[in-house]
Amino acid sequence: MQAIDGTPISAFLDNITFRVYSELSQNLRSEPQVKNDNLITQLPPLTKNIQYIGKVSGECLIEGRTNVWFYCKYTINNSTYFGYVYSDFCDEITPIINNNESFTYIDNPTFEKQIEPINSIPENSNFVGIIVAILSLPALAFVLLVIKSGKILNEKKIGKKEVVDY
Repeated sequence: MQAIDGTPISAFLDNITFRVYSELSQNLRSEPQVKNDNLITQLPPLTKNIQYIGKVSGECLIEGRTNVWFYCKYTINNSTYFGYVYSDFCDEITPIINNNESFTYIDNPTFEKQIEPINSIPENSNFVGIIVAILSLPALAFVLLVIKSGKILNEKKIGKKEVVDY
């Protein structure tokens, strides 16, 4: 992927449709692979006018055939679905016309608003002091608990009298 100087008039392909004609392409899926839990909906046999958005590599359903899946938009009865169909049994694809817009490619793009990443804690002494105090409280509580429990154990030992049998 490369940055360009400018904004395209048509950034995505428009009005490209296709038809599915096989059972292997009639399942609209959320991923480009066959799993039981990724079925979105089934497309009726010979469904036409499915809007093509792009293509991706995915699972190869038939050995020796393609692994290309179409990402598409399917609308029926006021419901719209987005998903993947296996491309090997799709046809009647609208010809894709190349975008003839020309742009200058940019090697080192700069953006209008640069945001500096936060790499460290600010050097504000009050802020650092607050953080140190907050982090020290649990450690101090632990030390006091250990000291207190040691005193309790010592008191129990001192309070018991040993009986010595002569």
